[in-house]
Amino acid sequence: MDIFREMQNGDHEKLVFCNDNTSGLRAIIDIHSTKLGPAIGGCRFLEYHSEDEAIKDVLRLSKAMTYKSAVSELAYGGGKAVIIKSNSCEDRDGILRAFGRFVESVNGRYITTVDSGTSMADMISIRSETRHVTGVPVEMGGLGDPSPITALGVVWGMKACLIELYGNNSLKNKTVAIQGVGNVGYHLALLLHKEDAKLIASDVDAEKTRRLGSEIDVKIISPEQICYQEVDILSPCALANTVNEDIIPHFKCNIIAGGANNQLSKEEDADLLHQRGILYAPDYVINAGGLIHVVAEYEGMKMENVYENISKIYQRIRKIISVSREKDISTNRVTNSMVQEKMNKLRE
Repeated sequence: MDIFREMQNGDHEKLVFCNDNTSGLRAIIDIHSTKLGPAIGGCRFLEYHSEDEAIKDVLRLSKAMTYKSAVSELAYGGGKAVIIKSNSCEDRDGILRAFGRFVESVNGRYITTVDSGTSMADMISIRSETRHVTGVPVEMGGLGDPSPITALGVVWGMKACLIELYGNNSLKNKTVAIQGVGNVGYHLALLLHKEDAKLIASDVDAEKTRRLGSEIDVKIISPEQICYQEVDILSPCALANTVNEDIIPHFKCNIIAGGANNQLSKEEDADLLHQRGILYAPDYVINAGGLIHVVAEYEGMKMENVYENISKIYQRIRKIISVSREKDISTNRVTNSMVQEKMNKLRE
């Protein structure tokens, strides 16, 4: 991989490789942009097949965080971190504390938080080394788990799509297929159940679907089947690249609206959805609730401020859909154009 070329192509500011032999830490921090403010984004703790795969993941995700922050009108840039998990990962606290020291070393240009493979407990370890971390428990002055807030933002986004296609924003008796019922997907299912939606769900972890099925009325199917269901809404809430040119021709949904990051494999996939008449809620708009939540925590705001900002996702999605209809282009191209225009003005 030509790392500098990748950074130049994506307009990334700083890539930090972190190694600590004592704890076994191997991590990468990417600061995509600080034009709007300090970069903020989660820390993943996952296994990767190669270092190149980890680099590609952090570069892609950090850029998405810049876009998410910009479209959400937050005074922050985009960043991301990945801790490369190994089979011999025994000293988790030591690894996280070493990572916290690297976060501290960039002097507030990057603020970390919870992501795939990390938890609020992990943020406590990181916080012992740096104050540039959010997503800590309420008893430590935090705002708690951001997952329910991300899920609430997804519900607002779904309603914005529904009013466009159905003339009202009611989820009652609408069939929603949720791909992945981990943190966000689980809370999304609970919220949709309260809205009297009909639910179908899957997850690669059978324990997660068992837990959900014990709490609410939901049809559980295999992960291989979830994208082929005839539903009103398909909601990707697992990992990236689930919407791609191979699967799009087989979709039997009217709307795609989910909590996962980087749902599209590439930009052109949004064009294919548009051509098929499937309304896509751009992921970094609809799932911005978690970011709004951790920013509020970092700035010392209260939950009332969070709920007020989350509700704005509804109008943002409606505006994007309106422009998409007017220009006959995909919702994703509309959103990217809005962000790029905002970033270009900062360069002037």
